Amino acid sequence: MKQKKLYNYKRALTVPFMVQKLWRGFTLENPLELTKVAVFGLSLISLFTIFRPVVWLLGFIPGLNLAAYILIPIGVVMLYDRLEPDGLKIHEYVIDYLFFLLSYKGSGKVICQSQTFKQKNELVVFEKIQG
Repeated sequence: MKQKKLYNYKRALTVPFMVQKLWRGFTLENPLELTKVAVFGLSLISLFTIFRPVVWLLGFIPGLNLAAYILIPIGVVMLYDRLEPDGLKIHEYVIDYLFFLLSYKGSGKVICQSQTFKQKNELVVFEKIQG
């Protein structure tokens, strides 16, 4: 009797979404991860909106503000790719941390031996027993 060979789908299912064709006439030679494109876009938008005064101050040196608009998002993407706190990607870690803050820290619950309890702020007094 022949034994069936089992296939491990883990590697195939963990492949990130890739972007190669941006619009009709423009395609990339090599595909990029969608998360890297999104991080680059969000960091570029935040530079144009939130951090615009800081980049404007860099404009006193000719060409430095243009370099900041290009190099800072690339650096953010490289940092996003390199950092993995607790073995998770940054966005997964932040989502889990916010869920923890809202579920336990915000509601006053504590975890004790895999069970959740409402935290009681009672004063515990121990008495010495003579014996």
